[in-house]
Amino acid sequence: MGKARIFVVEDEHTLVSFWKMIVEGRAEIIWADNLVDAEKICVKDQDFDFMVMDCCVPGRVPNSFTLVEKIRESGYTKPIIAKSASDKYAEELLEFGASHMAVNGQVHELILELLDEITN
Repeated sequence: MGKARIFVVEDEHTLVSFWKMIVEGRAEIIWADNLVDAEKICVKDQDFDFMVMDCCVPGRVPNSFTLVEKIRESGYTKPIIAKSASDKYAEELLEFGASHMAVNGQVHELILELLDEITN
């Protein structure tokens, strides 16, 4: 199997840089830092092994619920990690179709866990 492909919707550039570092050599991260770009990417390409979706992109107001719902309605069945500083927002994103949730400091662990699952 080649490198895994992970789609990340996240407005904190330093987090994305860290995630790219920890998956280097094992996965390619395709990244959008806003919902407009994220939706454009998802419309033309859903060949991702999993996705990481920040609940609030950009800012601190939850706004990615509709995008996750659209992704699921389009037939994407692979894992989507709901990521937030707030358990409440991440839990809400689960209701819209995310399959996993993690608060900010735990996301990298879940990325590595899912990567291990799909590459072993």
